[in-house]
Amino acid sequence: MNTTSIQEAVRDGRSLTGVIPVVDIHAHAGPWHDFLVLGNDADSMVALMDRLGVEAMVFAPHLAIGPGGPEGNDLALAISRQHPKRLLPYAVPYPHEPEKARDELNRAMDAGCVAIKL
Repeated sequence: MNTTSIQEAVRDGRSLTGVIPVVDIHAHAGPWHDFLVLGNDADSMVALMDRLGVEAMVFAPHLAIGPGGPEGNDLALAISRQHPKRLLPYAVPYPHEPEKARDELNRAMDAGCVAIKL
């Protein structure tokens, strides 16, 4: 693998599968209240990952980074169960209840989240 092969694949609109391992470490799932997000369900996300050559993606649902931290963490875990080893959930602390952040992060990490999104 070299930089030229990556550039050629991108320029030609080809997947990066077999060219370089790709892990997307910043993604979101689910609907968002301010704008339309197409393809935000687990199957659509994995289909796009396959098309682009992304092996795995670490994500947090919009719900977790917006109005509902614990509910969003539960949604992340549910989504990740649909495609284990492909969709990897972030645990998100709910900033409006800082006194509960440690317990919520421990709960989410113990349940299967792989990283913490700050």
